Parts: sequence; structure tokens; C-alpha cells
Amino acid sequence: MEIDYRETFGQDHGAGTLSATVVECAALKKMDLVGKNDVYVTCGLGRDGAPTHTKRTTTIAGGGSSPRWRGGKGETLEFEDVRPDGAVVFQAWDEDRGSDDDLIGQCRVDLAELVGSQGFLDTWRDLA
Repeated sequence: MEIDYRETFGQDHGAGTLSATVVECAALKKMDLVGKNDVYVTCGLGRDGAPTHTKRTTTIAGGGSSPRWRGGKGETLEFEDVRPDGAVVFQAWDEDRGSDDDLIGQCRVDLAELVGSQGFLDTWRDLA
């Protein structure tokens, strides 16, 4: 399972703006017995443990194992006043009606890695 995303980080006086663009996922495991996954991705910021500020993409109904947002152009989630000592957690979910959504997988990216790459990443990450 993988996720393709782009991140940019502009820093001013210790805090910055983070733009995370979720482009697509590939080889997601099937979560439903009948039908295809209805996939959305959450992007959360935090320092230790669970993210404290989370945003989500729209749901790709019937996206199956390889959903793409906006035809491969991606969907951008923006955060203000982001400290570079935190982390971004991406989680892929299967949206279910009448029951809890299923976590398909997740990955974590330390913002120090983003700052070290001159404020821009365009990469695939494995979801665990």
C-alpha cells in the first residue's frame, strides 16, 4: 500500500505554512466484503502520539485500491502556524455507512525531513 503526496513548507519566524497535496494511493487492501473501498485520506499534525490538528480529503466513492484525487492533480490540505519540530501523519480510510470507517493504513513524515529537503517533497510512501 502506498500514498503519493506533495508537501511544501514555508517558514517565517519559527512557524510556517504546510500544504499537503494528496494525489493518489496504490495497492490499498480491500476492506469491504462487497463493493470497492470508498477512500479518503486524513492529514494530521502533531508532536507526540496522535495528531492534534487533522483535515481530510473528499471521499473517492468506489475508488477501490487505487483512488486518484481530481484526476491525478491532487487535493490540497493547508495548515497555518506549523512548527518544524512536529510530524505529519497520513491515514487512508475506507468510508462505511452504518458502521465505523476502516483504517486502511498510515505513514508518518517528520517535518524536519521536509525542512531538510528545502521545503518541498514529492514522493510515494508505504502505508503500514
